[in-house]
Amino acid sequence: MKWLAMLSASALFGASYAIAGELPPENTPLRGYQCYSVNEQTLHLTQEDLFSGRKFPVILERPETGAKPVGRVAGIFFVTWPLKIENGFVQVLHHMDKLGWIPENAIRPLHKADGSPGGCKIWWGKNGLMSELDPGVSTGN
Repeated sequence: MKWLAMLSASALFGASYAIAGELPPENTPLRGYQCYSVNEQTLHLTQEDLFSGRKFPVILERPETGAKPVGRVAGIFFVTWPLKIENGFVQVLHHMDKLGWIPENAIRPLHKADGSPGGCKIWWGKNGLMSELDPGVSTGN
């Protein structure tokens, strides 16, 4: 499941810059963002929902109910760090160069198996953004 979510995020974030050809140098860290996951409890997601992503939060153009949808988060996604919360919505990065908003209750931080906080490293790869979970971190923790 972890590799599927990471693959989804990499594919989602890699598309626009790969076409535009404006990538920063390879291995350049992306600062100001952290990996978070969907909150399967508050969203009442089943295992099938987690696999398919069909009920994952929609990314909105503005932090308000009824704003224009501009995408959908993957199982693991990048939030502005420290968290930027406005009107009950959290700012997220999508398509590598665009910011959007999802409901604050739809996210949860990543953790290690022992319950301690965890996150990820994000950097620019050859074809777009890459990420790697910190040691011991899993989407199921």
